[in-house]
Amino acid sequence: MAIWGAQGIRDSIRKAYRKHLRMLEEEAGPEEGVEPHHVALHGALLLRYAAAYRAKPGALVWLELGPFLALDPEPALDALAEYVVFKERPRQARRDLLKARIREGLRLMTAEDQQFFLSAARRHRFAWSSLAGQACDPEH
Repeated sequence: MAIWGAQGIRDSIRKAYRKHLRMLEEEAGPEEGVEPHHVALHGALLLRYAAAYRAKPGALVWLELGPFLALDPEPALDALAEYVVFKERPRQARRDLLKARIREGLRLMTAEDQQFFLSAARRHRFAWSSLAGQACDPEH
């Protein structure tokens, strides 16, 4: 496990995700209808913000996770880890992978949800919005 640099960021996100999944398994679990995977993604990103002394409201973090929530667990976790690298060390991020996963997540949503999350991304200036491109356009 790397400590520094882009790989250290990726590893820390994966570790935080796994920690949140374990906590959910040990406790009663999330509320009914809430995927443990989603709660673990949320917890990992929320923890990253807190560790950097940039705490954000939990509801805002849920909005930021929009395209990642639509993906299957492994691709979502990989994408979230890369997203944090993109935000903190943009030159070291695997942009093509991240862009593809963000666009895939948006395409998996209903048109209404796509518009909701894209609007929220622009309004709150989420870093992933610059990579979303024409995700909602079926020709792209």
